[in-house]
Amino acid sequence: MERLEYCYECNKDVNPTIKTEKNKYTYRGKDFLVVEDVHYCPNCGNILINDNFDNDMYKIYDCYLKLFDLSFEKIKEIRTNLNLSQEVFSKILGWSKKSIVRYENNDSVPQGEYLNTYMILNENPYYVVKLLERQKNNFTEEEYYKILSILPFSKAYKTVNTILYLLKNNKLCETSLMKHLFAVDFYNCKENKEAITNLKYAHLPYGPVVDSRNSLYNFLIKNDYIKIEINDISTNFTTDKDFDKKLFTKEELNSMKLIKDKFKGCSANELSDWSHSFKGYIDTKNGEIIDYKYAKYLDIDSI
Repeated sequence: MERLEYCYECNKDVNPTIKTEKNKYTYRGKDFLVVEDVHYCPNCGNILINDNFDNDMYKIYDCYLKLFDLSFEKIKEIRTNLNLSQEVFSKILGWSKKSIVRYENNDSVPQGEYLNTYMILNENPYYVVKLLERQKNNFTEEEYYKILSILPFSKAYKTVNTILYLLKNNKLCETSLMKHLFAVDFYNCKENKEAITNLKYAHLPYGPVVDSRNSLYNFLIKNDYIKIEINDISTNFTTDKDFDKKLFTKEELNSMKLIKDKFKGCSANELSDWSHSFKGYIDTKNGEIIDYKYAKYLDIDSI
């Protein structure tokens, strides 16, 4: 069925000629191309105004957002992937809920601080934790920890705070930090049936180490949790951040304190030698993951 459109030049309804074209647009000082269907009058060649205006504007706005590696679809996914409602998300960002609704309904395009925040969250979703920390006073304690628990990386946040506890007033080289983490997780698993961080530890020459330790370091540095000091002898880690005690059970806090106290004053070589006697290390080959089933064999009194 033909769909007629009115041509103001010819002053009559016509059956339009539709051409798919790439047209240049400038929006907020940015130039970009938009692929769109343009309707022409078959008689005079005039461009027809049709009821696809809203869809055309959507394409223009979406192409603009793509310049920043965003889209209307991504804007909504950023929030939903964090398991947050529009109301909670807006409160974390310090924005009005109406702004979130407008952006997710494709009614408005974020700009300035709003656009920058979406760009950061798109690249680093964990940034929402930093934003939540800044807005902590706007939530009750119960609300704050409930939000932390539903975020997709709640375990990662607990891992971060475990490391902050171990490094507080306690400069550690890489080998020592790895042995502290390993001992904390395996000791808590032995005593309380569950590791604190659930990190995976691999068999390497200097003893058990976090399997994805480089990714862990990059994450900690990128989010400004730790500082690295490199000298001719070793790489050392420090922090000036406080850990969040309320993330942990009483038993977990006891495990962390016991290991930190027990390892105090031990050199990296001493901790490495100690870890070599662990049955889980002895039973595995270089590069293999050490199963938590070996936790029952951990002997921290032999250090």
